[in-house]
Amino acid sequence: MLWIQFFIAAGLIVFFGRKLSLFGDIISEKTPLSGSVIGFSLLAIITSFPELITSIGAVATLKIPAPDLALGNIFGSIMCNLFILVLIDAYFAGSLLKTIATKQNSIILILTILMSVIAMVFMFIKPGLILFNVGADSWLILAIYIISLKYLYSREDKKPDICKEIEKKYEHTSLGKVFFGFVFSAAVILCAGLWLSHIGDSIARETTMSHTFVGILFLAISTSLPELTVSFTAVRLGAIEMSVGNLLGSNIFNVLIIVFADIFFKKGDVLSASSTSTLVACFLGLLMNLVLLISLVHKTKPVYKKRISLTSIVLAIIYLTGMIFLYKIR
Repeated sequence: MLWIQFFIAAGLIVFFGRKLSLFGDIISEKTPLSGSVIGFSLLAIITSFPELITSIGAVATLKIPAPDLALGNIFGSIMCNLFILVLIDAYFAGSLLKTIATKQNSIILILTILMSVIAMVFMFIKPGLILFNVGADSWLILAIYIISLKYLYSREDKKPDICKEIEKKYEHTSLGKVFFGFVFSAAVILCAGLWLSHIGDSIARETTMSHTFVGILFLAISTSLPELTVSFTAVRLGAIEMSVGNLLGSNIFNVLIIVFADIFFKKGDVLSASSTSTLVACFLGLLMNLVLLISLVHKTKPVYKKRISLTSIVLAIIYLTGMIFLYKIR
């Protein structure tokens, strides 16, 4: 019965996550933003909404708050998003990384790595520094995110043609209906995300799996499926920049979710309450981002039968072996 509930909640998140992204597309296409900025900001936040709600639910609505469940969901989603990039790279026969090797994408990766380093350091030393009921690490992460948004918006380019085409397609769509659909989908995801956090807690308690592993595997994959559908839809439409911007932007927003989890966690600093396995998960996500950053700088070429890049192979190995290792230390 527990697993049936899990699949129902995950199914609701996937279905209404796609709807939420569609309505978000229509709204964003009526704004003068570039594809990468749309992906980095609006679409990234929308597709990361399930992660946000599930992580908050793990620390705010459970009888016994589960910070590892929340953080496992966050870092697992980062790893999962980069694995989605591997799948897209395979779809493009290993040529994706050369296409997306832009300065802006590199900057987003650098900022994600910097925020992840801050999280990892505070999880390791566990200082427990609290400022205005929120951990000092959360203030640092929030500051970097705000600065990064301001910087990337200042460098935005013109809206891509694909956005203009889709905007024309929806030019007669009632804005009232769009907002209603957007709010309704968000409400369903809100309920399903909170439900999913309770289900994840029950799975961890009724099995030998830790909260961290349940968050990294079951919750992260379930809440990352909207990114998968949105990214591949954008790829099929030819909006590669928006697709990658969605994934990389989702990752930097996922790190920001630590701040929200910290606000709702009433037993101190959420990072200081984490376990060793969560620290390992953070390191794996950081390592995958670092590998991708290096590959964008050096523009690695396809290798295996000219179907996939060396970087994608390394990312897949880190992701899969990391999951096995985290299962072993659960």
